[in-house]
Amino acid sequence: MSLKESLRKLKENEKLSVKKEVKKELKKIKKNSQKCIICKNQQARYFLKGAIYGYCKNCALENFSDLSYLQKK
Repeated sequence: MSLKESLRKLKENEKLSVKKEVKKELKKIKKNSQKCIICKNQQARYFLKGAIYGYCKNCALENFSDLSYLQKK
């Protein structure tokens, strides 16, 4: 059974929007795999509200005096 057929069968059985669920999961993966915009070595965990670029904890502390201005992901 191909992936396409499997997804179609899942959609019929579960009555879910598979495309919507896959997009949500890919968005989570993309967000979690971002590197720090400054040092580019560590994983970005702190983001400004609405920003797509993030900072690791060390770089966030260096550039922002208070981490409460950032959203932790």
